[in-house]
Amino acid sequence: MRITSYFKYHFPSFAVSFLLFLLVFFLFFSMTKVNGFLIESWVLENEHVEIGSTFQRFSKEPFTVFLTARISRDEVPFSGPLYLYIPQMYHPYLAVFANGVKIGSHGFVDKRSGYFWNQPLIFELPEKFGEITLEISGMYRVGTETGVYIVPSSETGKYMVLSFMVRVLIPITIGLSLAIGTVMFLLSNSLSSKERRVYMYLGIASVLGSVWLFDLIDFSDMHSSLFLLLFRKATISSAYLAFFSLLLGLYGILSKERKGFVDWVILVLNLINGVVFWMAPDLITMERFISSLALVLILNAIYLIFHLHRIQSRVLLGSVLFFIMCVLNDALVIIFSLKGMKLISNHGMVAMFIGFTYFLVTHYRDLLTKLTIVHTKSLIDSLTGAYNRGIFAEIQLNEGDTFVYIDIDGFKEINDTHGHDAGDEVLRNLVQIVKNHIRQSDVVVRMGGDEFLIILRGCPPEKAEEITRKILSDFEKSRFHPTFSYGIYPFTGSLNETLVKVDELMYRMKEGKKRGSV
Repeated sequence: MRITSYFKYHFPSFAVSFLLFLLVFFLFFSMTKVNGFLIESWVLENEHVEIGSTFQRFSKEPFTVFLTARISRDEVPFSGPLYLYIPQMYHPYLAVFANGVKIGSHGFVDKRSGYFWNQPLIFELPEKFGEITLEISGMYRVGTETGVYIVPSSETGKYMVLSFMVRVLIPITIGLSLAIGTVMFLLSNSLSSKERRVYMYLGIASVLGSVWLFDLIDFSDMHSSLFLLLFRKATISSAYLAFFSLLLGLYGILSKERKGFVDWVILVLNLINGVVFWMAPDLITMERFISSLALVLILNAIYLIFHLHRIQSRVLLGSVLFFIMCVLNDALVIIFSLKGMKLISNHGMVAMFIGFTYFLVTHYRDLLTKLTIVHTKSLIDSLTGAYNRGIFAEIQLNEGDTFVYIDIDGFKEINDTHGHDAGDEVLRNLVQIVKNHIRQSDVVVRMGGDEFLIILRGCPPEKAEEITRKILSDFEKSRFHPTFSYGIYPFTGSLNETLVKVDELMYRMKEGKKRGSV
């Protein structure tokens, strides 16, 4: 029954996260599946070998290859302007020739040390061509996993969408992750030690995740193979260290005080992966590490799935579930080298950290609300509901305010004759009557015992006198028919000075009553 009610409550989270994943997945899938003319055969000029539509080569030394396809304009079943479209390609430098004439390039021709693999490419073809040649230079890897297409202008929209998703959204994702991490660090400073650790772990995970995302950005110049190797070690290891920190933060959110054997295994595996990549001697070995160790990503996803039932927040549950699906997708793409499939964990990471931010900010807001309530209660007299003297540190007094100081007449006799419960009733009645006659912006303070101060905002003394007389009239009609003496004085700019003045006036009235002159 509990499982059924849990599923019913969280079903919208499951549905939205699944539909969002399908949207992202099929958007990338449809953008890489081109309705164009696939060049199915290339000649590797360096070796005079004919190859298929895709090509890939690794080398420990920088190298250049020339791929040539002999194809005429008449073979292409499209009219109008034509374009050479490459959805994804590894190439530190790429130059495209049509009939021996260079029609475009990507990267620096003199350096040929860029890092390009995630962004789509498009080049406009001349009206007539019979031969297309690709000059590809690489520091360790070149190749096209999606093939090379000749497409009409109607298909260029796919290039624009795909380009936006990898050229624009990924840098935005990096900025969001860094911003979220910074916010978490800032919020952690005002929390208890346990909550501070949760915020800090998630902040670290967010920052490390943004470092990993740099691996999805193309760079025109990486200087050398050694620099590229160090760059990839830093970015890929950050992904697993981000998981390590993420899980530590997640334990705090799920109130998991003790880590079991499986918890420790997952943590250690991520930590080991974060270190192992730094041991790769070259970029080719690094690629092997990436493919082999991606199994830990699947274990991370499965581990998170088994902890979904602990998450009570719908927003957090949906974001974590979307992240899990994105991680599973990327793990399968990396392990099985699925051609034409894009990595989408960056979208999942943003969704998850937005979910964590929502959860933590909501928690932080609730905490502040509780602290505010506790602080407010500390300023209120528990017996009467009036403020106590602590309120003076919280309010701003202005000239134009008027103080009314009240002291109940014969209060000791009421206590002695009718008991302290009756005395308490008189005090409560007075405060309630005062509140009935003043505005919300006005303040009533219990100064101690049976003495009270009323601060009337922007009220002239004459009006304060009228209000006080009405309060006294109603007070006298209450049980035991009590009365009070009072003093009225405008605020002088000094709290202590005004209190002394108004207190003197109140005692002057009280003494007058004793002498029978009032």
